Amino acid sequence: MLRSLMLALALAGCIVAGTAGMRTSGPPRPPPPRYEAVEPRAGSSFIQGHWEWQGQWVWIAGHWERERAEQAPPVVVETPPSAPPPSAPPPSNPNAIVQLTAGENHTCTLSASGQIRCWGYNKQGCLGVGSQSDPADGYVTGIEGTVRTIASGEYHTCAITTRGAVWCWGLNFAGQVGTGEASDTPIIKPVRIALDKVRALHMGKKTSCAETVDRTLYCWGDNTSHLFDDSSSRTIAKPTRVRDVEAPDLVAVGSYHLCTAKGGRVRCRGQLEPVNLSMLTNVTALSAGWAHSCALMGGKPYCWGQSYLGILGNGDVCGKQGGECTSQLRPPAAVAGVEGATQLSTGIYHSCVISGGGAVTCWGNNQGHSFSDELPAEPHQTAHLLAGWTADSVHVGGVHVCVVKGGVASCRGNDRYGAMRGAR
Repeated sequence: MLRSLMLALALAGCIVAGTAGMRTSGPPRPPPPRYEAVEPRAGSSFIQGHWEWQGQWVWIAGHWERERAEQAPPVVVETPPSAPPPSAPPPSNPNAIVQLTAGENHTCTLSASGQIRCWGYNKQGCLGVGSQSDPADGYVTGIEGTVRTIASGEYHTCAITTRGAVWCWGLNFAGQVGTGEASDTPIIKPVRIALDKVRALHMGKKTSCAETVDRTLYCWGDNTSHLFDDSSSRTIAKPTRVRDVEAPDLVAVGSYHLCTAKGGRVRCRGQLEPVNLSMLTNVTALSAGWAHSCALMGGKPYCWGQSYLGILGNGDVCGKQGGECTSQLRPPAAVAGVEGATQLSTGIYHSCVISGGGAVTCWGNNQGHSFSDELPAEPHQTAHLLAGWTADSVHVGGVHVCVVKGGVASCRGNDRYGAMRGAR
């Protein structure tokens, strides 16, 4: 009684971290799916994929289940409260950008057709184009399956396919690519990582983390300050379960710390573990940088950690000289002048949010004019609205900021290594 083919929803879904800006209430409509032909399996039924809202749209790929009465129901991921609406690019345009990720000096995009394009600094192979030509611009090939999301660390990048497989490339001296062996030789083309059924990626400076569909968190790479593992190993080159983190709602990986949120409350491992975070009670977004992290609560950004280069956004509390004052760990404090923020992106040196109407506001280190040509090329201690720029999503790199609007990317910042010039 089986037909030769059955059609099932299975989108090469991508995590679209964006917001329509113009909508303030009501459940948003999910991005439209695409279809995939699935060969029938005797004694099994294909459960169609579906969109889940987790502060952003996440596609949960379809899967097979045995036709038995005692079969467990499919995994349903909880969605955080007060989720902001996303904005999806027009599905009729296969070249529309549905996701962007920014590293220290490189940028990658994912198109509606599933193509990854990267540009910028490439001496460490972080573009994944099969060479170390620098700077470079090209399409990433060699990934088996359709890519649904991408994410970048400082000099490495990873991707997830619709079947939950992870592929990574780039700098690997701390094991951050996840091949099982750290090496000074960069990985210049995508390699498959020994981890399956992955639903989300979270990247730090030299550390990679992935969350599986059963909401188990795995990390690999630099374990300095016991970022994800309590062993004495500073380098762990294969996926390792973070045992004291259970089913997190939000994850953010910094340079030497890991922060997670569950039920709106935040805890951190590593360098930021000593900070008292009890005042954060209803967090809806979480992001991490070098020695600090930021979160959204009630539409306001709160930042904590070391107050270097104006990164906490709460005024010049340490003066121009830095020193011991800068190295002190500070508790969460609101970034003044920002209300109604719906999306947060924190880089190593600066942070940005999106608020009403898609307005983009940033603070932190503006050396090299990394986010504003209007401000002096120096640390900016308070929030600054980027005039003339609106966005569906914002993404902070090491020396630049990029946005996606209507499926088109644009960037501002320091283009010395080509991190901006590929946006079009």
